[in-house]
Amino acid sequence: MIGRTRSGVSFFALMLCACSGLKDPELDTSSQVLQGGSDWRDDSDGDGGTDGVDGDGDSVDSDGSGPADGSDDGSSDGDGTSDDGTSDGDDGSSDDGSSDDGSSDDGSSDGSSDDGSSDGSSDGSSDGSSDGSSDDGGSDGGAGAGVGGVVEYVFNANACAACLEVPIAEVTASARLHPAMVSSWLNWMPSLGLCTLDPIPVALGSEGFDLGSGATLTSSSSLIPLIIDETTNTYKAADLPLSTWINSSPYDIQFSDGTTVEDVLYTTGGFDFIGPGDLMTDDPVLAFTESISMSGATFTWSPAGLDDGMLISVRVFDSDSFAFKGELVCNAPDVGSFTIPASAFLGSPSFNVGDPVFAGIWRHRLTYTLSPSGTGGVIEGFSRKGATGTGQLSP
Repeated sequence: MIGRTRSGVSFFALMLCACSGLKDPELDTSSQVLQGGSDWRDDSDGDGGTDGVDGDGDSVDSDGSGPADGSDDGSSDGDGTSDDGTSDGDDGSSDDGSSDDGSSDDGSSDGSSDDGSSDGSSDGSSDGSSDGSSDDGGSDGGAGAGVGGVVEYVFNANACAACLEVPIAEVTASARLHPAMVSSWLNWMPSLGLCTLDPIPVALGSEGFDLGSGATLTSSSSLIPLIIDETTNTYKAADLPLSTWINSSPYDIQFSDGTTVEDVLYTTGGFDFIGPGDLMTDDPVLAFTESISMSGATFTWSPAGLDDGMLISVRVFDSDSFAFKGELVCNAPDVGSFTIPASAFLGSPSFNVGDPVFAGIWRHRLTYTLSPSGTGGVIEGFSRKGATGTGQLSP
């Protein structure tokens, strides 16, 4: 149990509450916190090393080919990819397009890719329009053709996992195909460069197609079995080995009845660094000490330019009762840094200096593929990988 407590209540209890953020109660198959601790740097070169270290004990960067010093050239492996800005990677849920003070979100995205020239800060403005283009291997019809399914693959880890008595990392997958709907599983996410307060997830329909008892999600070196949940015909897998996640790789899905979709999603890249400061500390003495400024909180990461964007979440709790106060969610360009503006924090008058927070950041990538069902539409393939850390609100 973590040594630091307030009012005799362990922060472990607070962590359990925090796990409910940014997730879909239907598609998520276990407690999915963001990724943190050391496991946001996995063995991407297949040599058996982990945590940014190869099999010989040498530090490597997120693609397994260079120093883990943040000196990546920032080039993108997904050039030309676009994000509809609608995905938070949590639940494929939809948003009503409501806005908070200073951080409006219409649930859509400009879909543009960043050239790395931005400083990553948010001014709270966006046209919020979508060009409907697709990214890696997807259909150029985009979500405009209607959405006929979702496949989600998530690699999550926890900072200070030992002191909070939670898993170091969790890998989960889920899939559902259904009649095409003019909406999106992921359209509640803020447009690129914007933040929103307390987004509300909504599923597309109550159940999907029954495509047999199971499915497999496969890459060139990974096979993931999924089992059907017959209450909703959603195919799920939880507590997967960390080795099933391969950075920046395409995955196919095949259902028991023979239905197959190639390149249904592409995984994101990894990280060499996530900041600020002690956000991702594993030291229980430093947990919940990193300052998250309500005057403008800057988050940093490396390498940059790998994926569609970065999802940043700040979940705030009361410093005395640990009651949940609210969550800020931002969709940042993948340019190495992003500042949550003061106007976003002002959206909730209940946020106070000293309130403990769980701040998470992870990469996301959205892929469109044509649905093989007779109803048409596209499948939204969504992957995310990142970390959650601890801090407290400051002026």
